[in-house]
Amino acid sequence: LRNKGSVGSDFKMTHALYTMLLQFGILNKFFPNFDASTLTLSDQSKTDYHVVFKSYRSTATYGTYYPRWNKPILSSAESKEDDGKYWNVDPSNDSEIIFNQTGWYRITFRGCAYYAGRQYAQMQINNNNVAMSDSYGYSGTNYKSHNLNEVVNISATQRLKFYVSNTPYVEEKSSYLCIERIPDKVIANIAIYKSTSSSGNYRQWNNSTKTVDRYTLGNSNRNVIAQKGGLYRVSARCHTSSSGQQTMHIFEYRNGGKHNHTCARGTGTSNRQCFMWDEIFNLKKDDYLMVNDSGYSTQNTATHQCFQIEYLPFTNVLGVWKSASIYNTYERKWDYEYWCNESLYKLDGNKSRIEILEPGNYRISSHVTQNTTSSQAGYSALYVNAAQYCLARYGAHGSTYQHTTTIQEILKLKKGDKIYIYSNP
Repeated sequence: LRNKGSVGSDFKMTHALYTMLLQFGILNKFFPNFDASTLTLSDQSKTDYHVVFKSYRSTATYGTYYPRWNKPILSSAESKEDDGKYWNVDPSNDSEIIFNQTGWYRITFRGCAYYAGRQYAQMQINNNNVAMSDSYGYSGTNYKSHNLNEVVNISATQRLKFYVSNTPYVEEKSSYLCIERIPDKVIANIAIYKSTSSSGNYRQWNNSTKTVDRYTLGNSNRNVIAQKGGLYRVSARCHTSSSGQQTMHIFEYRNGGKHNHTCARGTGTSNRQCFMWDEIFNLKKDDYLMVNDSGYSTQNTATHQCFQIEYLPFTNVLGVWKSASIYNTYERKWDYEYWCNESLYKLDGNKSRIEILEPGNYRISSHVTQNTTSSQAGYSALYVNAAQYCLARYGAHGSTYQHTTTIQEILKLKKGDKIYIYSNP
């Protein structure tokens, strides 16, 4: 491109070239008027990458500890053949999901408890615990949300349910379950690592659940290394076991520098705390990621630690913003734009609200850290057109601590809808 200076009339932009031009900061130099919306998917691509999903909320419990998924809220529903093809809610016990076909699935869960002391949520398959989210609240009773985002291989006839210790807090907007069937084209570029050890305060990913050639491990299994450039989604879950203000970090080593992605929790008494990320990373070959526990000790069991990395082939549909300030007392200001398609998203003049420019299903992932004083019921919430849509809770006790709350949902949005994140306090 530098030598030629221009391209012929038969030139067609590809997703791979678009990604690389953005990565190296030269898209506007060669294509100053390029419209990202022209990067449409072929009919074959739509078939190959079609995700069947359905989401639910809970307004009741089954027995004492199991949330019931008694309120369906959204479905891909592009074909009636998809409905019930891969899974069903058990009609006699709607806390359980029965799978009809073997395959890879992404399970996203959020549930809230209201209790003092240790709380936890388990994802159970055929009554076996496969993933944990822990939270310790010292001696004060308060609300805490638990998050899980797991890519798992599930066999036909197996059953999925969630156990919330000390009973779930029944609140529709703080509950969420989404099941996605992962297409073969997507799962071919997903790696999953678990961990039962650490070294020098870094997790060692010594238990490989699923590997692919696009990623390797290095530095005593502490580095997850990209073997090809591109955009990547990382869903990670780790635990500390300490007291006071605690932080964990994903360190992104890119372009010779280190970039820090932090998650925070705090408690007055030493016990387990879960840290969660669902982040988009722009990596080149040999760039790598590490998870650091800041010396707050770790829980060395595979059910407590998970690192999932997924290659994202269609980069023109994403929007990624970071925040280092607030617009007003309760609204985040998205003053750092990492990735955006201006044909799909538009920030308002205050950089706090995002306008949707095309209708469709959108995956929203928010990661917000706030200060919560002792015995205060802190939370973050997603608002759509000034109405609260859903929320994630975290209440502290013993002192004022920083807490990160996480919301991950799929929404059906209309053209002109405006979304924003509200944090209290």
